Parts: sequence; structure tokens; C-alpha cells
Amino acid sequence: GAGSGAEADALATAARGDSTFAYFAVTGTDDFNNEEVRALAERLDAAHVPNRLAVFDGTHEWPPASVCGQALAWLELRAMRAGLAPTDSALIARRLDAELAYADTLEGGGRWDEASRLFSAIARDYPRSPRTDDAARHAAAIESRELMRRLRARMRELAVRSAQRGVDVQSALLWFRGQKDVPSAASLADRLQLSTLRRETSAGDSLEASAARRMLNRISTLVSFYEPRAYLA
Repeated sequence: GAGSGAEADALATAARGDSTFAYFAVTGTDDFNNEEVRALAERLDAAHVPNRLAVFDGTHEWPPASVCGQALAWLELRAMRAGLAPTDSALIARRLDAELAYADTLEGGGRWDEASRLFSAIARDYPRSPRTDDAARHAAAIESRELMRRLRARMRELAVRSAQRGVDVQSALLWFRGQKDVPSAASLADRLQLSTLRRETSAGDSLEASAARRMLNRISTLVSFYEPRAYLA
């Protein structure tokens, strides 16, 4: 998991200014930790802590081998930048070529959020050059688009709603646990807003649908793994 907001702030503060520290975060589109991982990446960005965020199509699971390869390659690059590994200029050039091409692919595929983050990361992670300057301008251009501003606003709105729903879920489970007579499954499902969440998974808004799937995955994990512990002696 990404940890609480306080833990994320503590990590960002502790790593600020440490050129040898590097953090590669990975989350699935339907991972119940998605919002927390994104929030951590934003905190590290604000603190100028070297980090990357990779998002893959999936849930709370092991990422694809290709993403693991990206993580190892980036950590190797960070080791060179920090003086912890010999500098391999040819390897750095190949990585830059590959990452710029991938950023272009992300943008061309409409994945503007990921493209913008990658262009910004390229500008930050590689030695300054006309190509990295162009990557920074490209990221700024994506963020300046009206549709991108709307996307960011919608993502923030859904993150706030998901955080509140997470609190509501915990309250529902505490209510269930505290009843003398076991409530019906239907009453718990109503308090967990399951019908609303299921309806949202097929909504026209793809962002809302993903947020609903993430919350359903969170609820499933809580009731199948964590909640039973409360009943163990």
C-alpha cells in the first residue's frame, strides 16, 4: 500500500534533497490503493524527490513483467545519476529514446495523464539537453489543454468522493460488528452502497466506473480478509 497521508508526508520530508533516494510506484487502474499511490507520487513531486509512477490495467496484483522491467531500468538510471553506478552514456541514450517514444505512444492513445507524467519525469531524470527541455514543454502543453484541466478536476472530485466512501465503508463494518443480533446481508449491502457502486461500474463516465470498481475491490478485500480477524479470539 501507499500508506496514510501522514506516512507519505514523512517519507517526502525524509527523502527531500537526497539524490540517492528513488521511489518507483506501481498501481493498477482498478487497484483499491490507486488514489493513495497517486497522492504519494504527487507529494514526492512537490518535495522534488526522484520518483516514478506506472499504471497498468489491472487490480491489486503483481504488475506485468514489462512494468517491472521499467522499474529496474529506471533504478539503474537513478544509480548512475547519484554516482552509485558507473555512467553508461550509450545506455542512457537508448533509455531516453525508448521513453520519449513511449510517452508519444501514450499521448497518441489518449492516455494524457500518463503521458504528461512521463514527459515531466524525462525532463527531471535525464541530463539536461534540448530533448529533455522539449519533453518539459510537451508536458506543460498537455496540462494546458482544456480537456486535460477537466480531467484533472474530475480525478480530484472522484478521489475526494472515494476517500469519503472509504470512511463510510469502515463505519458500516463497525456497525455490523457491534450489533447484538446479526443484521441481514441486505442491510449491510445497503450501508455499503453496493447497488450504487455496481451501477456506477457500467456508467458512461469511465473514470467513475474505475473508481466504483476500485471501491468494490476494497470492500471485497475488507470483508474477505481483514474483517474476519475481528471475530478471531
